[in-house]
This record gives sequence, structure tokens and C-alpha cells, in this order.
Amino acid sequence: MIVFEELVLAAQKKAKELGITQYEIYLNENEEVSTETFRHEIEEFNFGVSANLSVRVFLDGKAGSASGGLVSIETVGTLLESAKENLSVISGGEKAIFYEGGGVYKEAASCEYTMPSAAKLKATALDLCQTVYSSDENVSDGTACGAWAGSHRICLYNSAGITLKREGGCDGIYTYAVMANGDERQGGMKSKYNCLDSYDAKELADKAIQKAKDRFGAEVPDTGVYNLVFEGRQMEAILSAFVSVFFGERTARGLSPLSEKDLETAVASSVVTLTDDPFMEGNAYQISFDGEGVPAYTKAVVENGVFKTFLYNLKSADMMGKTTTGNAARQGSNIGTKVFNFRLEPGDFTREELFQRAGEGSIFVTEMKGFHAGANAVTGDFSIESGGFLIENGGQGRALKSFTVAGNFFDLLKKITAVGNEIEEHGPGYTRYLSPDVLAEGMKVAGK
Repeated sequence: MIVFEELVLAAQKKAKELGITQYEIYLNENEEVSTETFRHEIEEFNFGVSANLSVRVFLDGKAGSASGGLVSIETVGTLLESAKENLSVISGGEKAIFYEGGGVYKEAASCEYTMPSAAKLKATALDLCQTVYSSDENVSDGTACGAWAGSHRICLYNSAGITLKREGGCDGIYTYAVMANGDERQGGMKSKYNCLDSYDAKELADKAIQKAKDRFGAEVPDTGVYNLVFEGRQMEAILSAFVSVFFGERTARGLSPLSEKDLETAVASSVVTLTDDPFMEGNAYQISFDGEGVPAYTKAVVENGVFKTFLYNLKSADMMGKTTTGNAARQGSNIGTKVFNFRLEPGDFTREELFQRAGEGSIFVTEMKGFHAGANAVTGDFSIESGGFLIENGGQGRALKSFTVAGNFFDLLKKITAVGNEIEEHGPGYTRYLSPDVLAEGMKVAGK
């Protein structure tokens, strides 16, 4: 692993030679290892190390950029030369803005991490596999168990004197149990994180097996209007599909159903609060700065149903006459907009209480797929193939399959009448979507 300070010194020297006064360098390094079983053996073992070094140079409101996967003292000089040359071919276009500092960085929680050995990961995966097969005689081929670990390092320096670093890591395990019932096969998955030294294999296996068993005998519901309880994971998928409606750069280009006139107006029911929180407790990938080196901070995007702010990077904020919210995304030299921990804040109700409020014959939605084709972030419309369970006798009843939930993202937010009080455990990440279960009343469902 190269010493970042050595890259900075090399960049400073080369920039001086080239007459570049405003520039930044960004380093992203990752190490990942994973293993997975098939039947009772290790089927896959993967190990990978990746790195990307990118630079941007700024002159007269333009930014020239260059990036590469080879990280060395020589590379940073070559990239600076290329970025300066790229400036000469840029004509017109949107203004590039250099961050000159001045903000205060909140300290992120410590994330010291030591990568486990390959032998430990393999032994863990085999232990999970043996446990799930021995837990039920109807466990079938297709069952897979796995373990993984990863570490990361992000470093950013710019010529205004800003030096930022973040590094850490995490691990996880999972069991995917395939169950046989005559000719029918169903699968269920359960996972846990940062637990290689303290997991309960039997508990994990039993939960995955039960999830699979619950899906046997699924029926197609009648077409109609239903009260729907969305499992938290499914609401997270919906948030992920439509989060870009809150991006300043999207509305500036007319690619969002929201505009500035919607600020401080109700876009959701009063029980809905959407927060973006870079410092969410329990996330091993907390980070105190965005992809442009701007301090990150916690903000309410929608508060008690009222739309409070778009999310900006430096460029989109300048386009709209606003101040950046510290939400710049970074992919090599490319700058976009991102969220950190985008969370629908928990409410007061248990899952059982949501079922009772939804009423007999409502639907508990536990599976949604095809968002890439069935969701339109420009209009907010969606039509998603789904699965789940009928709500019967105040609880989870018969399994349901092959029905479509259709509507509009903002209509859905307005139809949410109650929010669950618990968010499921999540793996770490620089971008995550989190939600408890929610009850949305009067949703259209297409079935038989």
C-alpha cells in the first residue's frame, strides 16, 4: 500500500513544474475476499485488490481530469499532465468549481479492521453449509452459504491544503436455503455482518429455512385496491429507485418531478421523514467528507411530510444558486450526486400492529423485482412485479405471488399512514437505503 503523503509530495512537485495552481488528487483502494459453497464443498473463492487514482486540475472555470488503476509516484505526475492537456479540448459546458475549504469536519466513528484469513472464511462457509443441510431433511440442491470480508481506503488532497482520509473494513456471512416440497422449490436467505467470531449458525439456518417454507403454495391475488404493508427491505428498494428525484442536478435539467416551488410544501404524509445521515450509528463506513472534499452532515430531506432540501454537489448548487449539501459522488474523476445513509425514520408501530391497522385481506409485500424496467424516476411512476403474503387473523397468512404493485412514488409517500418502529440489520456501505415496515393504504394491485 503506497503512502498517500508520498503521492501528495509528488503531485505538489509536478503541479509546480506544470504551472498548475488548483488541483486535487483522489485515491480509492479496496481489498475483497469471498467464498461460497455448493452442496458440501467450497465452489468459489475470490480475492481481489483494486485501486483508482484520479486527478482534476482547474483553470478558468473548467476542470481537466484523468484517472487510472495503476498507483505510483510516476503515475500521479502522468495523470496531472494528461488532465492539463484535457483542459485544452474543453469548450463551453458547465462550470467546474474548486473547493477551497472553510468547512468543519465532524469526526466519524473509528473503524479499525483486520482482514480475516482465507482459511477462516472457508471454514465459516463450510460450517454454515453443514448446519443448514443438517437442520432439515428437505434442504435441496441450490442451497448456498458464504462468507466475505473487505477493506477500503479513501484519500483526498487538494491544493487549498485539504487532506482527508478514511479507511476501515467489514465482513459478513449468509445462508441461502432451497427447500423442496414435492416438485416445488422455494428459497430463503438470511445474513449477518461483522460476526465471524460470534455467529449462531443454527439460528441463521433456521431463519433461512423458514423463509423458504413460508413461500410454498403461493397464490395469485385478485386485482383490486388494497392496503399494503411494505416490508422494510422493499421500501428501501423503492427509495433507492427514486432517490434521484431529490438531486439538484436532476431537477436543474428537468429530470425530476420536483422543482424549487415544491420546497417547504407537503410531498408526503406527516408520518414520513427522510433523512440523509453520513454518521449513522452501526455503519462501519461512516465518512466525514463527500467526493469533492466538502464536509458531510446530517440533513432532513423530507421532514414530517414537508420537502426541505434538494441534495447538491458544488456544481449543481452553483447552477441553482444554492450551497452544496456535501453530497458529491465520486467515480474516478467523474462527479455526481449521492446519499450516505438515506433513511425513512422509524415510527411507533410493531409489524403486528401494522397488520392490525391494515386489516383482514390486506397484503404484506416481501418481494419486489424489476425496478430497472418498472420504475421511472423522471415521472415517479412505477409498476413492479411483487410477492408476499395475505394478512389473515391479524398476522402473516397465505403466500402470494405474481402480482403487480403500481402507482407513483409521491402518491405512495402520501398514502403512508403508519411506520414501523424497527429497521433490520444492514451491511455497511458508503451509500445505504434504510426503512422500517410501512403501511400504505389504497394501493392498486394487479393479480388475476
